[in-house]
Amino acid sequence: MFTVTEKAQKEIKAFFQDKEIQPIRIFLNQSGCCGSQMAMSLDEKMGSDDALKYIIL
Repeated sequence: MFTVTEKAQKEIKAFFQDKEIQPIRIFLNQSGCCGSQMAMSLDEKMGSDDALKYIIL
């Protein structure tokens, strides 16, 4: 489970202010020499998604 802080919610809202709202995918990025890292990107819903939670901005 992830907690989205109030500051992060404001940043996300500001980012999408002049853009179409899209899902944000959070995933484990296992590339690079530093080991695994959490990452996020804009994405589209896929049928294999376990959970998808929308925050109305």
